[in-house]
Amino acid sequence: MASAVRNVGTHRTHPPLVFPQPDPHTNAPKPQVARWSALGLGLVYGFWHNSSLHKAIPVKEAQHVYNHKVDLINQAKAAYAKKQPTSGGSRSLLLFRYIHCDLSAVALVI
Repeated sequence: MASAVRNVGTHRTHPPLVFPQPDPHTNAPKPQVARWSALGLGLVYGFWHNSSLHKAIPVKEAQHVYNHKVDLINQAKAAYAKKQPTSGGSRSLLLFRYIHCDLSAVALVI
């Protein structure tokens, strides 16, 4: 029983609660100004960047429509070229198509 008496009288004490103290430099005016300035600049940049992205969308859509039209025109030209018969005639016949051809050039080709 002697050991039981010893344990009864001793209480475990907890260490005192220690709360972290705020850094005295965080509430100083210079860091506060720097924080608010950074926040303001970030907001201004965000609005500017967002507006530039929204302005670029119609330009990209117009470019896409233009490229699509160019592709359609090229496809139509290719289809038209396939339908047209190729002339396998001589070069002398081609010279008569021009208004300003002279007879000496025609004679040299024939």
